Amino acid sequence: MTDIKKSAHSHERPLSFFAYEKQNIKNIINFAKGIKPNTLKDINPFILAFQIYKDMDSICKKNVYLMFAIGAISAILEGITPYMEMLVFNALPPLISDTPNAITTFIVFWALLSITKMLEPVFNNLRYYFRWKISYKYHEKEQTRGFVEIINKPRPFFKVNSSASLNGMVEKITNQKINLLGDVLDEFMGIIILFITGTSVLAVSPKLFFITLISCLFYMEFRGYATYLLRNWQNKQRLIKIKVSQTNRDIMANSFIAQDAIKIEQEEKNMKARMAKDTKISLKVLFAEYKINNISSFILNMILAIFIAIIALNDVIETKEIGRFALIYSATSVFRWRSYQLIQWYKKYILDYRNEIVDTQKQLVTPHALERKTGSKKLTSKDNAITLKDIHFSYPKIKDVTTLVCEKENIERGNNVIKGISTTINSGEITVIAGTSGEGKTTLMSLIRHDYDLTAGKIKLGNKDLTTLKDEEINKQIAFVDQNVHFFDQTLLYNLKYFKENASIEELNKALDSAGLTEDISNLKDGLHHRIGQDGCALSGGQRQRLALARIFLINRPIMILDEPTTGLDQVLSFKIMKTLKEKAKNKTVLLVTHNPTEIALADRVIVIKDGQIESDGTPLDLIETSPFLKSSLTKQDIISKQKLFSKIA
Repeated sequence: MTDIKKSAHSHERPLSFFAYEKQNIKNIINFAKGIKPNTLKDINPFILAFQIYKDMDSICKKNVYLMFAIGAISAILEGITPYMEMLVFNALPPLISDTPNAITTFIVFWALLSITKMLEPVFNNLRYYFRWKISYKYHEKEQTRGFVEIINKPRPFFKVNSSASLNGMVEKITNQKINLLGDVLDEFMGIIILFITGTSVLAVSPKLFFITLISCLFYMEFRGYATYLLRNWQNKQRLIKIKVSQTNRDIMANSFIAQDAIKIEQEEKNMKARMAKDTKISLKVLFAEYKINNISSFILNMILAIFIAIIALNDVIETKEIGRFALIYSATSVFRWRSYQLIQWYKKYILDYRNEIVDTQKQLVTPHALERKTGSKKLTSKDNAITLKDIHFSYPKIKDVTTLVCEKENIERGNNVIKGISTTINSGEITVIAGTSGEGKTTLMSLIRHDYDLTAGKIKLGNKDLTTLKDEEINKQIAFVDQNVHFFDQTLLYNLKYFKENASIEELNKALDSAGLTEDISNLKDGLHHRIGQDGCALSGGQRQRLALARIFLINRPIMILDEPTTGLDQVLSFKIMKTLKEKAKNKTVLLVTHNPTEIALADRVIVIKDGQIESDGTPLDLIETSPFLKSSLTKQDIISKQKLFSKIA
């Protein structure tokens, strides 16, 4: 609970009303001078809406024109309604006194008023029809663009972002962009209505016009500051919600620990306390929003209603025209209501949409710590040697991009993980990277794939520096099996052919046999058409590992990197995998990270990593006498026995 309270108070104190207004005036002056805002947060929502419009295709733009035109007609109809009401009311006295042609005049004006009121909802419905049409068309394009941008992110980006959260972010941005554009167009429609009704009020009573205008401006500034305060409270609420969610999720993920410690009852109490804190803050924010939206509006409306009644009655008494009362009352009511509505739309919805778009887009920005140098050089199949030249690396501490850190800010890093490794790994042999856990083996594999830029040194594929290559070129060159393999919730065939769509049955069978999966698949009712579930959950751990191996055997790239690919497999299967790798290594570079004694014994070369450095390098038999790591898991006789047994099987 202490952490939650700290999170709630981690923001700076909000500005006072006068400081807030001073900042607004400064922003307006800077804008007039052409000074650009320092942060995305200051981007004008109307400018953002225009950028959204510019990004649309021609079909969407055409629908925007139609929506705006129909909205303008609807606004004009609403704006002239008070005039129509004035004409109808002015036609009543002649009708009562039985003046000639009074009935005809009344019927004509009443018909015009009725038609105006009937057409308003028709045009409004048409406007919303085109808004939804734009929404569907734009959603299709924008959603696709967002997904493509995410797919192109560097691999470490996905380690800190779940697929569900990324999907939600893209969906949210798309929806809010449509909402922003639609509300900005509605805002322009409201401005047309304000102009027509404001002109009417000004013509009848300048005093009433300026009183209404000043009250609206005051209300706008008050709502602006109130929204600023509300956003500050909402940010505190969001931080608390995130902390509560993270804590609860952490407890659920470690439920077995709570069970073993017999602390389920205690955790239930803790969870109730956290949820109660969350609810309390949420209710405070909700009530504050209610007070801002309703109480302030009620007080201001009541004051204006009194002014309108007094001025309208005086005007009727002076002019003896009852229709002017209708015009004053109706035009002022529409002017006032539309003013508040425009303020509400801008301060509540338009700014909220802008803020949500900006906030969410910032979460999708690649942190500066993950940006890498890339080039445009090409690779050939001959570029399969891996050269490491005095490489050093420490992991960057990725900061929360929502804090809008400077793009050129120095990257804060942790302790060195790789410390001056220099070596060359050539084709024609299997090279094993060995060592105890946490010594930097997996990090080294990640650096060879260019997941991160080095702190110092160089890595080359062939004679080309990694930083001069596109990710696509590196991915074409390297087949990689990670410790945590991933699959689609599809069939075995789909997961295999995803990497090589035109693979023949013979190629598929060869890859499966090389990975030791043929017998397993023959025992499945649907064979290759067996659905494997999310991330292969319908398969055993060993089957998932071998399916991952079958994939890289099928795509046949010049460099193969395997990070603990056979953990848990028995010696027979390990021998089978090593036989395939020996064949592949004749014209490829095969790099294997493993703790498996069998694979270490059968390797052509073993590089032992300790504390981010090469401790020893040589054949298994050469190192058995000098490497503490090899001595801990193998003997010289073990190595000779495994090599002899393998030679018989091979």
